[in-house]
Amino acid sequence: MAYLRVVAGFFGYLLLIGAIDFLLHTEFGTAIVSALMGLGLCWWALARPLRERRDQRRARDDELIARADAGHMAFLKNDPAAFAPPPVMQELPRMRRGLKVAIVAASGLALISTWVAFLENPEREVVSIQPAATLPAWVAGHGEG
Repeated sequence: MAYLRVVAGFFGYLLLIGAIDFLLHTEFGTAIVSALMGLGLCWWALARPLRERRDQRRARDDELIARADAGHMAFLKNDPAAFAPPPVMQELPRMRRGLKVAIVAASGLALISTWVAFLENPEREVVSIQPAATLPAWVAGHGEG
């Protein structure tokens, strides 16, 4: 399921880039639909992993608080267990190597597609500033009164 989230995030990113491109071409309806679909895919890809990570950190923090309180209470009661080293805390789960490779590959493809979409698009008009000699007479003489 994690790999599917990477793919969904990648396509969500592409849809968001497409929405920006449609906005630049003043196609507002298509831009809104593309942005909504892209945001939906990105939310689906990111919401659950971030929520799980937050819950794991909260559980770890609660465990740390409970251990500290137990140690303080033992110290206040002059219990020799207060001076014993605490047990080793559990580590947060790590991402699998294949998932990391998939994330890097999707990020690379996203950067390449962004570069192709915005830098190599031959349909874009290049705005050039013309010197005054090549401007039409009614524009060149506009400031004269």
